[in-house]
Amino acid sequence: MGEKIGRRYPVVMSTYLGIMGRILLQNAGFFSLLLSQMACELGQELDQILGNLIEMWVDRMDNITQPERRKLSALALLSLLPSLN
Repeated sequence: MGEKIGRRYPVVMSTYLGIMGRILLQNAGFFSLLLSQMACELGQELDQILGNLIEMWVDRMDNITQPERRKLSALALLSLLPSLN
């Protein structure tokens, strides 16, 4: 999910975000594993990958026009918030 895709093809990016949101909501363990694998392959910290994903997700929320997908995305983002804070 590169930055170029998000700017050039907002519909594609909103589809990617919908898929990520569905994975996160239906299988949080797999989502964590996916992020860990991405961090390992990119040589970055897990927190950095997650931070970049959240930042991009919030920036691209306006591109999601279908109410159902928007709701899914919002719920997925909210599930990333720590429950202790």
